Amino acid sequence: MMQDMNRDGQLSVVGQCDVTRCRYNEDHQCHAGQIQVSMSSEGAACMTYTPRDDRGAMSEQLRDNPA
Repeated sequence: MMQDMNRDGQLSVVGQCDVTRCRYNEDHQCHAGQIQVSMSSEGAACMTYTPRDDRGAMSEQLRDNPA
């Protein structure tokens, strides 16, 4: 489970991720070192999202240049 500090200095936890096409998603768990979240009138959006290639794996470019 990933943890991060929110802007109020409180710990935030990513409990589950339903974006299965993200390279950091493994069995609905986020494995990014940290994430950035954007808020708008439409809700929250993960700014760390990076798509996998069509085979479900990290693309070669992302593997060579990780975030």
